[in-house]
Amino acid sequence: MATFAVKLGTYALGTDAAVSAIDIITSRRISQSPIIRSNMTIIPEGKMQPLKISLKGTLVGSDYTSFRTALANLRSILEVSKQDFYLDDERFTRVIHTGLDYSFVTTDFCNYAVNFLGELPYWLNVGTSYHTTVPTTAVSYPLNNSGDARIPLKIVLSAPQATTISDNIQFENLTLGLLCKYRGLLGTGQTLVIDSGYDANNVPTFKVELDGVDAMSAFEGDFMAVTTGTNWVEYTGAAVGTFTAYWRQGYSA
Repeated sequence: MATFAVKLGTYALGTDAAVSAIDIITSRRISQSPIIRSNMTIIPEGKMQPLKISLKGTLVGSDYTSFRTALANLRSILEVSKQDFYLDDERFTRVIHTGLDYSFVTTDFCNYAVNFLGELPYWLNVGTSYHTTVPTTAVSYPLNNSGDARIPLKIVLSAPQATTISDNIQFENLTLGLLCKYRGLLGTGQTLVIDSGYDANNVPTFKVELDGVDAMSAFEGDFMAVTTGTNWVEYTGAAVGTFTAYWRQGYSA
């Protein structure tokens, strides 16, 4: 069971800085196109905007000096460029603060409001998921995303110790209709990584690396993702040592 606790990084809100209201705003980018000589409009499916979070509360000290220290502590934690914002111990989102307002009530008490902009339009699971197998070519198997957001997938393929694979690696998400190929060499004992954002906390960041060296020039097709529920994925190609998929689930609330 999740435990409610508002934190910004390791800073626990609700002690010196008490929280009285939390506003979370979700929105879509949508532009309407009116149909000439008609009462209707064309409304395309809009892309979700990053989360916006607003905290309102009070800041109090035992005297003016302790109040000033508490205010300085709050301001210093807000000046960190990006950090994890938690509402509970199971989910977080990466945020940057966009503004802090405070108004004095007495010399040791003030009301404050702080606003944040998230990196993503959804919350991230604190824990990550992975699946490791020795794949059989052209045989599909399931990956389960129990969240409610489409999320990036990281693929790690290792070559057998006595085999070099040349232009014979293909991976598909049959559920989403995504397909990618690696047209280069995967040498004996080498590791191929194809990542669409897992390492960057689900922020779209595309990389293809062979033993840590950029190999994007040998990649073609789609970077992988998984949608809500069961995703059937399939490897086609030469026998590899192991295949591991990594993902971090996302939630709308």
